[in-house]
Amino acid sequence: MPPDTTQAQTVARIAPPVPRRPAPPLAVDLVGGGHWSLAEARPARFSLIVFYRGLHCPICRPYLADLNRRVEGFRGRGVEPVAISTDPQDRAEETVRDWKLDRTPVGYGLPIETARSWGL
Repeated sequence: MPPDTTQAQTVARIAPPVPRRPAPPLAVDLVGGGHWSLAEARPARFSLIVFYRGLHCPICRPYLADLNRRVEGFRGRGVEPVAISTDPQDRAEETVRDWKLDRTPVGYGLPIETARSWGL
């Protein structure tokens, strides 16, 4: 069976950000209200952007739980973390509630095109 050329073309266009080059635009709404934008972020040192697959991902849950435990330590070093997924608002709210992410800002609704521009 011949390869799906449409899928191959899509994969070929996905390229991760490159050091020392401007990052692709990134902006999402946050669970609990508000908005987060890389262009508007003003951390003391840098932003820590954690992309996670969504509520359905069993690997993401312990990873984000660990991040949630460490948020204050990151902030103490001038690092502002944010976790982002393509999940819609209701699933992101469920993630925050069920995974007990009470310290980590969680963004939702990342468009697939934007995720691809980030190499995801």
